[in-house]
Amino acid sequence: MSTRLRSLVGLGGAEDHSVQSESFSAWRSYLEALAETRPLVLVFEDLHWADDGLLDFVDQLADWARSASILVLCTARPELLERRPGWGGGKANALTLSLPPLQDDETARLLSALLQSPVLEAGTQAELLARAAGNPLYAEQYARMLAERGTVEDLPETVQGIIAARLDVLSEVEKRLLQDAAVVGKVFWLGSVCSIGGVERGAAEASLLALERKELVQRARRSSVEGEAEHAFRHLLVRDVAYGQIPRADRVTRHRAAAAWVEALGRPDDHAEMLASHYLSALEYARATRSDDAEIAARARPVLRDAGERASALYAWPAAARFYTQALALWPKDDPEWPSVAYRCAVAQISADGSGFDLLSEAVDGLEAAGDAETAARALVYMARTHFWLHGSWTDQDAALDRALALVGDRDDSPAHVAALAQKAASLNMRGFSAEAIEVIEKTLPAAERLGLKDARARLLELRGTSRIALGDEDGFSDLDKAVSLATEARAYTQVQTALNNRATREVALGRLEEGRQTLLAMQANLQNDSNIGSRRWVEALAIETNVTLGNWGEGMRLCDEWLAESERGASHSLEPHVRVVRAGILGARGEVAEASRELAIAVDPSNLEGEASFQSLARAAFVYLGLGRGDEASTFLSDVLGLDERMIPLLNDSAIVDAAWTAHDLGRAYEYAERLDTGQVRSSWVTAARAICAGDFRAAAETCEAMGYRPGEAYARLRYAGQLVEEGRRGEADVQLQRSLAFWREVGATRYVREGEALLAASA
Repeated sequence: MSTRLRSLVGLGGAEDHSVQSESFSAWRSYLEALAETRPLVLVFEDLHWADDGLLDFVDQLADWARSASILVLCTARPELLERRPGWGGGKANALTLSLPPLQDDETARLLSALLQSPVLEAGTQAELLARAAGNPLYAEQYARMLAERGTVEDLPETVQGIIAARLDVLSEVEKRLLQDAAVVGKVFWLGSVCSIGGVERGAAEASLLALERKELVQRARRSSVEGEAEHAFRHLLVRDVAYGQIPRADRVTRHRAAAAWVEALGRPDDHAEMLASHYLSALEYARATRSDDAEIAARARPVLRDAGERASALYAWPAAARFYTQALALWPKDDPEWPSVAYRCAVAQISADGSGFDLLSEAVDGLEAAGDAETAARALVYMARTHFWLHGSWTDQDAALDRALALVGDRDDSPAHVAALAQKAASLNMRGFSAEAIEVIEKTLPAAERLGLKDARARLLELRGTSRIALGDEDGFSDLDKAVSLATEARAYTQVQTALNNRATREVALGRLEEGRQTLLAMQANLQNDSNIGSRRWVEALAIETNVTLGNWGEGMRLCDEWLAESERGASHSLEPHVRVVRAGILGARGEVAEASRELAIAVDPSNLEGEASFQSLARAAFVYLGLGRGDEASTFLSDVLGLDERMIPLLNDSAIVDAAWTAHDLGRAYEYAERLDTGQVRSSWVTAARAICAGDFRAAAETCEAMGYRPGEAYARLRYAGQLVEEGRRGEADVQLQRSLAFWREVGATRYVREGEALLAASA
């Protein structure tokens, strides 16, 4: 805890390599402890200039500290919403206020307070009000200028002009110092301005004190750099104007001097981003002034690479992708290090937004050509796993995996070989060859243990547990628990997500919906550690499925719309057909036939169907088509499901099993489907319900769905059971079933089923 808090107040040493989530947890615990003593108000000013880490912390603090007496007050320009469009939106106990310009009477009161004069001459006040235009900064600067000059004549028309005019009257020493400070940024340190300008510390302190008296800068009570006095510009516009007065050629020298000061601090991990920023600025102005930039570019390359590595270690993928991309733009392609940097850049790009696959392929070719088979194979394993994770492409996965195995052969000292065999086991398991997957895993685990590969051991244990459960051995959950623990210890948070995901899907497959929901919450929490696009999109899709299965259709539909909107913006994912079929099912139940049909047409397009999720989608699509009165399409997709190899049948492991059962029953193919369920399907509540449907025992199906917490399935089975009871003349019993069914359908706005139920009610009256 103390180590994390030291970094919060700028006292961390070079040995600190804290993971962002651990620091956040420590900071939050500390603030909550303060709030237990008395209510705590935290103020974050100019938040639009905060880095991504601080924004993440403030955002999470609002979510996680609800039980504490903490008020978080943030001020920011609208630019913050360009970086974070959803800032503050949808949070409990959160309020966003957009401040309009001040009214004239409010501006007048502000001017009176600033000038310490209750009454201003009418002409002067009118002129000030007109120029301030309701902007408090303008009012403040004009008031200060009036106090200094005693007149409003010839005042600049813009606030930048006001500030420039104020800077023009500074002494040369003060002005130079302010410009040096502007090179560092809104926040700067005494040592930095001394280093840039070659000023003695005592003289610099005196000048800063003078600037503070003139309210251009202010000293911080605590410094984020140990042993250095920290200052900040009173307003960012002051910094912008001061920086703008520096000749462009001069900026090259000053940014390089600032970079040298940062490097001299000896904490490259903590200051990687700041150092990279100075080198990039120096390079930009060197090129703008047609100066020789070769030496600067050569120095900037490793700095940007190191900044990318630091960001990657913190799972800050957008920042990592930005730094690596900038480094790669400066790296000669014939340099021996290029393929390695390209590989890391591609991983960051894929993790950030799903791009980077072409660069990854190019990096693999370069690594292989350079004779670095180990790194090339590791990159290929990542490619294989990510192709399936994002695109659901078995073809691309298999090609990359075969190439990786060919590169490393049977080397028993190769971490890449262990990773490749783990991915081979994953591929076998996904295809229904669970026993064969376990054989590969058992042969590979000793090598992972001998080589000390914690993340690989976690991967293998996760796959073994999943395979064991698929074969009916529920002790496989212990392997999944070990995998989560081991991956967490190794800070392999993507692997933590995979293990949790397989736990959640296996829990749901066995009908343990509440356990699956709890595991989903753990997955959502783990996104704080690593929110790469593949993990995040998968977790969001699982949240859709969970909400719809548990009957929270409103939330499920909202999440569907958000998920698909991101897809339309270019973030494609293998689960898109699945999400569209789920959405189509809700639309069909609500009577929105045309929109439901449109979603189905996109979802079941053959070009979109590959991988494990496609089998689920086919089964669900058949049921939705049947509900829309399109029996031919329903029959076609049911035939596809029934035509699966028996090893693939277990992949129908949740509500899709029940959907297919209803379709088979209503199309007169119940016996055929029930027979397929007996060939390799692990016993579960889903299978029990499906068999009851095939046998025409709708009451048993309803009770099984109720026991699982599968509310839509229960409501539909009760509706169908009520129909049986009406036909048998058991109207009182039918009414009981209908009331229970209709309560759910009315709650979720499923008008089609409401009409069916009300028609049966009339028939049973």
